[in-house]
Amino acid sequence: MKRDAIGFDRDLELAWLEATAARVAEGMPPPQVREFLWTLLAGKVAGDAPRSGRGKTATVLLHIWSDVPAETVPLRNDCLETLTRLSGEQQLLAHWTMAMATYPFFVEVVSTVGRLLALQETVALNQVTRRIAEKWGERSTAVRACRRVVRSIVRWGALLDTTKHGVYARRIAPIPVGGVEALLLAEGLLRGLGRDTIALDEVPSSPAFFPFLASVEISTVGRSGRLELLREAMDRELVALRGTSAGREEGRRASRSPFRRP
Repeated sequence: MKRDAIGFDRDLELAWLEATAARVAEGMPPPQVREFLWTLLAGKVAGDAPRSGRGKTATVLLHIWSDVPAETVPLRNDCLETLTRLSGEQQLLAHWTMAMATYPFFVEVVSTVGRLLALQETVALNQVTRRIAEKWGERSTAVRACRRVVRSIVRWGALLDTTKHGVYARRIAPIPVGGVEALLLAEGLLRGLGRDTIALDEVPSSPAFFPFLASVEISTVGRSGRLELLREAMDRELVALRGTSAGREEGRRASRSPFRRP
């Protein structure tokens, strides 16, 4: 998906994401997943044509879990496996990761929400849409899509409604995430941002992860087949997508450094 494309412009129920992931885990190919979603959404989302609200909602769900970019397939498969190990609210991690990895606009919106929540107890929808408009332009499609992303994550339990219309509060308790699951979040963020690296110490504090309490240990990064740990300076560790140009360059720097990890 182009970095300036919005794409995620529908209200999504968590149950729809769960149903989509389940069909993909069963081995159902994208055309059949679309047929399944067409039936699932009947009576829930209006429209009988491919370009209707129903068809567009199916497209977003399909792109998150089924018809994903080739480079995202291994991450998607790991997220599917994670769903079999996690239960309850922790399963949100897998859906959040895939939404980030496949929709840069989703990353932009949730990062904006996270930055606001780092400064205040609640976040107003108009605050988020104003900041998105500043970066994506005053086009109505961006503002409308922003509202739908926010309403979706409220439905998922990442934000809570308050007594004030359009004002939301953070979860009462963040969802704890550690080990390889935290690395899935990190990879999803990198792919959504189109970046090769993120500082290891930025992973727990990333505003895009505001519903979670993430922790990453150096030893865990080495267990990932798609991420590697690089040293940028004496006291700065980077988590990098393995095999990327930035990762190779940082690796060359690290190999020349007298302070590299043995």
